[in-house]
Amino acid sequence: MVSARTSPLARSRLQLPHLISFSMAPLTVAPRPASFPSPLIRAREQRLWPWAGGGTPGQWGRLQSPPPASSNLQSREVVMRLLPAMALVLVCFSFAFAGTAGTLVDIPSIAGKDEASVAKALGKPTAAEKSKHGPKKTYKLVPDGEVEVVFIQGKADWITVTPGPKTRPPFGPDALRALGLPSAPPSFSSPAVLRWANTSGLLEVSIFPAGQSVGYWYVKTRTQ
Repeated sequence: MVSARTSPLARSRLQLPHLISFSMAPLTVAPRPASFPSPLIRAREQRLWPWAGGGTPGQWGRLQSPPPASSNLQSREVVMRLLPAMALVLVCFSFAFAGTAGTLVDIPSIAGKDEASVAKALGKPTAAEKSKHGPKKTYKLVPDGEVEVVFIQGKADWITVTPGPKTRPPFGPDALRALGLPSAPPSFSSPAVLRWANTSGLLEVSIFPAGQSVGYWYVKTRTQ
């Protein structure tokens, strides 16, 4: 103990160890006040994470729990209701561009084939009759138009493809693509007909116009 009679110098020497031990003690940080964070920080965090609006002091800046499952369920129901309408729009677009961007009839898959193979590709014939060279059958195209096939010696030989109003491509060499054939310069060209000889394994392919569009295609597979 330090008595009252101890000199100031001796008293300071006796208190020096206590001062050193106090300065060596670990520092502690005072707890955050209840008002943390500041309104400025809180507004910034709400702008960055608007779904983390609730909570108590100390929770700001943490991502809160995701939206409830009921909202996800409602979103799924909305998407499921829109799917049929989206599918219908796609079908309408496919029909609208069938004559220009797609194949109307795949001629290589039916030329030189028997009646069963042609029916498998085009469906059941809607009409049939006898001709001088063999059976002649008519098949309906989707969405419109028709294909007339004359079977010579049991094989699809003379093929006439007539497009409907919805499937008429422009008259020109590119109209070969509607038959599943590559576009190529014609062997003969006039305002009345475009003709290709010995193309893509076929004897002859002709295109006849109807105004600015294709009126019909006429294909000869083997027989002139």
